[in-house]
Amino acid sequence: MRIAYLNARYQKNHAGGGTVHVEQFMRHTLALGHELWAWQENILGVKAIPKDFVGRVRTLRSMDAFYVRIDVTLPYEARWGMPPKRWLYKTRLMVWEFNTHPNYASTRSRGAVSSDTNIDTFRKYAPGCDLAVCVSDALGDFVRDEIGIKNVLVVPNGSDPELFYPEHESVGRMQAFADYFNVVWIGSGKEKWHDLEMVRQAAAIISDKYSNEKIAFHLIGADLMGVMSDMPVNVFYWGAQPYRQLPGWLSPMDVGLVLYVEGSAEYGSPLKLFDYMASGLCVLSTPSRFMVELSKELDQPNMVIPFGDANGLAEEVIKLCRDKEMRTRLSAATRQLVVERYNWARAVRDTMEKIEEMLSKKKVRT
Repeated sequence: MRIAYLNARYQKNHAGGGTVHVEQFMRHTLALGHELWAWQENILGVKAIPKDFVGRVRTLRSMDAFYVRIDVTLPYEARWGMPPKRWLYKTRLMVWEFNTHPNYASTRSRGAVSSDTNIDTFRKYAPGCDLAVCVSDALGDFVRDEIGIKNVLVVPNGSDPELFYPEHESVGRMQAFADYFNVVWIGSGKEKWHDLEMVRQAAAIISDKYSNEKIAFHLIGADLMGVMSDMPVNVFYWGAQPYRQLPGWLSPMDVGLVLYVEGSAEYGSPLKLFDYMASGLCVLSTPSRFMVELSKELDQPNMVIPFGDANGLAEEVIKLCRDKEMRTRLSAATRQLVVERYNWARAVRDTMEKIEEMLSKKKVRT
């Protein structure tokens, strides 16, 4: 297939989750033998859409599908599913990829367009979308019921088990923590949906009540200096790390945290979760539909902790610290789930198979 991959930005040596998704989508789509076109130039294996009008129209008319990555607001390319642009570009199949709820806008920018206005725009152009690819069941339900796109494919995110694995060589800065029980949280200080206060309180409880236990909390990500002044002495901040270096940070860890305040995080599919799992970490999380199902699959009912329950988080960290047999079982189980199911090769393959199926049906009808 010839696919125009639109509203997708890639940069080398990146540290952001969005770019991880873009990179893995490109890599595995090309590996399946498909042809990718994008606005950005000089991406290995991806062809650049011409900048001149005639060249652009001619190129886009030759595409089998327009695949539009949606972050927060509706990109202008997503509107090409509706006339007159659909006629101009002869759009065969318009695919929107949803990675989070449109309300995500309010978690980053105080001046963001209102949620209602934003969602109304999605609804206006929804008739031109032939397929919505969503990273979670909750997001798929929202897109179907509230935006009005009936053809929805749910494709959870994943990890790369060849890049992330428990035996990966540790980064040098973690050598000082070789005899510690290490708990990690990865994220950004920009999003208001992360519950770093829960981390602070749980770490303080462990520092006060279990001072004999060698337990260290590690924060990795951008824009977190502001929260460190209130953190107890057992919390360490390492800044943002290039994604390719994260396996060396995760391999010496024991527990990975996925903690949110109540809200639109319900609709996500956190990349860090799957990288934790590929690295063989135990996981502790606040509630979401996906995490509840995952806890059942892993036979780890205490994986999911109520929102804001720092005491519960501290208790579960202590239990895992003291129960090596449980850690060993969970480490093997989380890793195996990524190898078998929650990996990027599976995610892209499922997506491409659905697109090929829809194109095949269109050919039969015509």
